[in-house]
Amino acid sequence: MMDVSEAQVPESGADRGTSENEWTTDQIGGEAVYRGGVVAHGSNIVGNSVLGSGVLVNLSSRPGTKCRGEMAGNDQMKALWVFSSDACGLYDLPT
Repeated sequence: MMDVSEAQVPESGADRGTSENEWTTDQIGGEAVYRGGVVAHGSNIVGNSVLGSGVLVNLSSRPGTKCRGEMAGNDQMKALWVFSSDACGLYDLPT
């Protein structure tokens, strides 16, 4: 619950002077969201920020896990709210 809450607060902390549209937040899993812009995994752009509702990303898989990324022929962007593009299974439990 706390991780979900923290993923919605900007890296610099909440303040009254910065519009939410200009915040940078961190997804659960480590990707950065540049509100009103892109979602990045390191230097790779993996999706887009959707103002007021989260992110749209192309799914990926994290090496060393049993999880898969996109299914063949289904490369549409998915809404993952506060989770990274390689989110898999139940959060913070082994996969």
